[in-house]
Amino acid sequence: MNVKAYEERDRYGIDQREVGMGILVDTRNKNELSNIVAFTGNPLEYGDERYLVNAQVGAFDVVAAVPGVWPEKDLLTLEGGQVKQIERVRGSTELPEGEWVLDDARLRELGTLLEDIAGVYPVDEVAPPGATVLLDTEWKVRSGGTLVVKQIRPFLSE
Repeated sequence: MNVKAYEERDRYGIDQREVGMGILVDTRNKNELSNIVAFTGNPLEYGDERYLVNAQVGAFDVVAAVPGVWPEKDLLTLEGGQVKQIERVRGSTELPEGEWVLDDARLRELGTLLEDIAGVYPVDEVAPPGATVLLDTEWKVRSGGTLVVKQIRPFLSE
């Protein structure tokens, strides 16, 4: 049992007996080009509708990174389902300054895919007042350049 998950469900009044278990099967690919965590909003700033994208080169982890290793951080502004603006907040500590894990074309592709997913992904609960439900997604770019979604889950942003 994950204590944090239990406490979060308890905080929002979710009946623990109604929770099911999920299984994620993640195929590994030799020489992955990058790992990505992207949100359909900005969980770091409530009300900021820009999509937050964190990306790291190769097999470096984005979520549980080694101390001192930081992923690239980008914010995407979307209009009409298309990325209209890319804000480069920070580069990866694993690349020389001025180089990016994801080029503009890949960020536009990712933003469009996120917008498509947000339009069809089922979210069962309505967010409590003062909160928003975002989608927290994980992706990878395989050695051949293919962008693959690994995980999608609702994320409560306050």
